[in-house]
Amino acid sequence: MGDLPFSNNQFPENMEAALEAAAEGKPWRKVAEVFGCSIRQLFSNMLKYPPFSQALHRARELGYELRADQVNTLVEDNQVAESPLSPDLLRIKADCMKWYLAVSKPSKFGQRQTIAIERPDVAGALADARARARPIMVPATHYIEDKADPAGDDPFG
Repeated sequence: MGDLPFSNNQFPENMEAALEAAAEGKPWRKVAEVFGCSIRQLFSNMLKYPPFSQALHRARELGYELRADQVNTLVEDNQVAESPLSPDLLRIKADCMKWYLAVSKPSKFGQRQTIAIERPDVAGALADARARARPIMVPATHYIEDKADPAGDDPFG
């Protein structure tokens, strides 16, 4: 990381603090705040200096793992806390943490959905329909009368 040309007031203390904040699972806004710049400047630095970007992304991956672990230990951590939360608030907190993880890293923490595509047997369905079909017979005594237009103004006739 020593090859990054940041100003002296940002490197290395602020960078280490930013990497630590990212590893703790803090949002980008907090990481930028610890780094001592705006989010725009942070992302600009990430674009200019790929090693810095890679280090931040590795730290964020650790942060996601930390958050997932916090969901698993939420109840135990709440029991030893100074002011424990109610079970309803714990459930809400856990749901929010799970939602955040699923949205942030859907490939790892998102819900898996399986879609099964079944192709219908069209030939079999048509054969079944033909077997059920009954021929409809019209009685021979039923005639349709051809009524001519009495006024004679039939445009088609």
